[in-house]
Amino acid sequence: LSFVGCNLFQKQQPAGESVASFWKDEVFVPVEKELYVIKDVTTRYASLTDSIPSLFCIMGDKLEIIAEGKELYKTKRGYVEKEDMGDWEALKSKMTGEVLVESIYDTISKYLNINQVSSEEYQEALKNKVDFLQRDTLAIVKKKGKLTFVCKQRTVYLKDDISELADKHFDTTYTYLGNNPVLDQYVVLENTERAYAYILIDKTTGEKRRFEKFPFLSVDKKYIINIGRDYYNWEGIISLYRIKSIKPFEIDTLVNGSTKWWTTYDFDKEPIFFSKNGFLYAPMNVRSNFFDEHYNPNKQRMYIKIGIRN
Repeated sequence: LSFVGCNLFQKQQPAGESVASFWKDEVFVPVEKELYVIKDVTTRYASLTDSIPSLFCIMGDKLEIIAEGKELYKTKRGYVEKEDMGDWEALKSKMTGEVLVESIYDTISKYLNINQVSSEEYQEALKNKVDFLQRDTLAIVKKKGKLTFVCKQRTVYLKDDISELADKHFDTTYTYLGNNPVLDQYVVLENTERAYAYILIDKTTGEKRRFEKFPFLSVDKKYIINIGRDYYNWEGIISLYRIKSIKPFEIDTLVNGSTKWWTTYDFDKEPIFFSKNGFLYAPMNVRSNFFDEHYNPNKQRMYIKIGIRN
């Protein structure tokens, strides 16, 4: 996926020294390789006579290199500086704890530690997965497109909204996933075709709470984490909630942000999970490398663990 995240950048040509004056001695040797942008932003020059870039690319964008000079790489669409590019291992090395907590908002680093781990550490932690969801999916069966939840104080209904009309925008369906006995909540998946959400239904009051991503309960049962990908703009979503009480069920929002460079695979064969050591583990990737050339989740990926600052 060459130049996946690159964007056009146009300005009026300024007076002064051209780019060619800096790179006039460049001699290019043909090569065939793919490299990644390893800095926040890099620029692409359409030709060596341009003094301003015609396109910029962000960290993680993969470019096809067709020739190599002393200071520059040549791509099919122009020239980039070599120091801004690197292989997969170089890109991985850039995903430090400081970079992983970068956000549009500043609250992530206040409450969470995020660090990259190896595939081996992820797989080892998976052996000690902690899961509070009881998947008693046959306990509540959909009838005529409707789920019925008999709570102590009232009965809650979730009915599928499906239409065969051509002008119907999106259908909405509900799937009962099970219950969380620790939180005393039913767990339901809401599918609106373009996005998913999760609904917790209080077994006592029948109150509904909607989360953008699956509500993972921490091992110490004090927090809930939501993490995944925004299906509209590919941003990484991450939220942290502190549980104030179970009955009544009350939570405080500590983090509600978007990660800057990366996002997790929240619908994948490799799961997101809490392990017995108290960390949340997840497969992830830089946004530009999230999908492969066939638009499938990229198998070339990284792994992280998230710790909560108590």
